[in-house]
Amino acid sequence: MKVIVFFVTIFLMSGGEFFAQTTPRQAQGPENLSIKQDSDTNKKKENSKDSPNHQITKSQLDSEQRRLAACFMYSKAFGFEIDTIVNETLYRCAREWLNTPYAWGGRSKFGVDCSDFASVMYDSAYHIKVSGACGDIYADMNPVSKTQLREGDLVFFKIWGNGLSHVGIYLCHNKFVHASSGYGVIVSDLDEPYYKQYYFTAGRHKSL
Repeated sequence: MKVIVFFVTIFLMSGGEFFAQTTPRQAQGPENLSIKQDSDTNKKKENSKDSPNHQITKSQLDSEQRRLAACFMYSKAFGFEIDTIVNETLYRCAREWLNTPYAWGGRSKFGVDCSDFASVMYDSAYHIKVSGACGDIYADMNPVSKTQLREGDLVFFKIWGNGLSHVGIYLCHNKFVHASSGYGVIVSDLDEPYYKQYYFTAGRHKSL
């Protein structure tokens, strides 16, 4: 009985604050500890996203920026959208030769024909020697379907007679660069009526 009276007295003197103050302490039981642990776990997961394994490295970012810059630059130079470049040297050399006049048997910036232009491009971009007339060059190629063309493939045309008489280097999006007898080094589309009419086949060098 004295014990009961003692607690009642304490309760009345504290205005009920004794139990009110003990309640929050009791609230921090196992269930609240679990919530805190879950919160800590989530923070660790969030922090793990910032670890090196989840970050884009500076070299990757620089490489992507260079790729986009190159695509933009050559798109302006050639007059069509380029979104992927595998061998930038091919595009750089083609741009350097752009508008070079046509000259049968020529192999310089003063004049070049289609087969010698293809030869120069392959030597510069791939360090591969191809030479001779269109038929000789095609002999070093593996046939490629028109639907399977990729950057650097050669496209061949039969314009005069039954033999191969013209060659160009495929870039992308149906475009190819070549030394045209009428306009010099230009970029054309395989679906242009003239080239669509005389297109014969395509080839990929056996070493590529």
